[in-house]
Amino acid sequence: MSEQIPLPAKSDFGLPQVAIDGQALARFTIEMLIQLRDFEERFLQPRQHPRVSFGHARGANRRPR
Repeated sequence: MSEQIPLPAKSDFGLPQVAIDGQALARFTIEMLIQLRDFEERFLQPRQHPRVSFGHARGANRRPR
């Protein structure tokens, strides 16, 4: 396994502390899910796999060596 990198002992004073608002986070999550569902409805196309005959699937059409 790789060695763990030790974290700095002091915190970075360059960035202010951020308070997490639970209601804002829930609202953001709901809005992102709505946008993702809308995106999938407009642009998602299910894959269409080609049909493979039984002989091709087993490799029966290969010539012997």
